[in-house]
Amino acid sequence: MRSMIKSRRPKRAKDIPDKDLREPPAARKAKRGRWMRRALQSPGMMGVVGNCIYLSFLGTAAIYSLTAGGHLTKEGSPYSAAADGVAGMVGLSAREITIDGLKNVPKEQVLAAIGVHEGSSLIGFNAPHAREKLANLDWVVEASVLRLFPNRLHIELKERTPYALWQDNGRFLVIDESGQAMRRLNPAKWSHLPVVAGEGAQQTAATLVNQLAVHSSLRLLVRAAARVADRRWTLYLANGIKVLLPANNVPGALQRLADLEAEQGILGRDIASIDLRLGDRIALRLSKDAAEKWREEKSKS
Repeated sequence: MRSMIKSRRPKRAKDIPDKDLREPPAARKAKRGRWMRRALQSPGMMGVVGNCIYLSFLGTAAIYSLTAGGHLTKEGSPYSAAADGVAGMVGLSAREITIDGLKNVPKEQVLAAIGVHEGSSLIGFNAPHAREKLANLDWVVEASVLRLFPNRLHIELKERTPYALWQDNGRFLVIDESGQAMRRLNPAKWSHLPVVAGEGAQQTAATLVNQLAVHSSLRLLVRAAARVADRRWTLYLANGIKVLLPANNVPGALQRLADLEAEQGILGRDIASIDLRLGDRIALRLSKDAAEKWREEKSKS
């Protein structure tokens, strides 16, 4: 019975053919290498490799054509997911995107503007064209886009600095010092900025803000400023008083108002408006309650 059962013990040296014992490991390795080369050089294997290269070339060319035609960057494009998958397989999908200079806008908004996101295809990506798109955004002063092959992007931006809120036809817009409206910025986030309204207000707001900055106590009281006929300003204070400024010599008018406040506390009185448009005098208009009280006292006398 035992003779019918095959032994499963490891082979001993005497069980190995003499030719294998005489052949060194290096020679056996060289034989395996020659076998692999012969397999790769066989007509069948060469055909498989050639087909893979050919299909990769066709896929890359097709993705490039779709990208150049703008089909992959369109929102909801049916080709984008397939292109991203192919680009990922060949190492040409966006894996590292860095943005310097970004302060007031989320990163996703920048990438959406150039049609790129983490993992999307970079086949056919045009860096100069992307830079032009970013430079045309109303909140961007300067932009640069650098493609670092194979799968990295580096973007540098210089943003416009929010300076004031401009009320235009009932809608609030954030503007910079030059008056450029930044429609992508949320006005609610910048509610602490001075508010200006009226025709030409956005272009001349910086001058008024700088003039008010000289008188910090007045600046803190100003809630909004309205441009009248693109010639002069009317200030609306937090306590409800309206200040009518002249078309010329605004710094002189603000200085007179600051002096009256320091000497007589005029801004704490029960008045509706202060008219500084006349250079040699100041016109005050009482509030409705104060005017009624004055008429009652006058009728008694």
